[in-house]
Amino acid sequence: PFTKVSEPCWASLSRVWLAYHSYTGDLHVMTMRLHEVQGKVVHIASSEVSISDLTSIKTIYSPGSKSRQSDFYSVWQGRRKSDLLPERDDRVHSAQRRLVSRPYAMTSLKELEPYVDSAIQVLLEKLDDMLGRTVGLGNWVQLYAFGAFAS
Repeated sequence: PFTKVSEPCWASLSRVWLAYHSYTGDLHVMTMRLHEVQGKVVHIASSEVSISDLTSIKTIYSPGSKSRQSDFYSVWQGRRKSDLLPERDDRVHSAQRRLVSRPYAMTSLKELEPYVDSAIQVLLEKLDDMLGRTVGLGNWVQLYAFGAFAS
């Protein structure tokens, strides 16, 4: 679906520019500039696109999409093993997703709400006790997370 996407001429020649900007830490800035000049979908290499448009992202990543994910996702897998996130085969991904979808369904999450509310209440009480003092909020948020998930 992205055969007519604009492309800087240097992007079609080499991936060196990607490596360079990744190394210098400004790849995100360069990519945003490309989008400002060339649009919401831009080729960043001969067979890669960068997308800043939600509709286009849904076209690629929606269930049943005919677009195949790039080799980028293979890096996450290392040795071949079953892993839902980087799985590139739609049939395998769908089968794996069905196995784990129940705990993440909204009805299941709503059942956990009282436990989360209880942990929030404890956190707020502890923070009230320390009012006016400097505290390491990161530690308290971590304790909250442990409390919420342990419940």
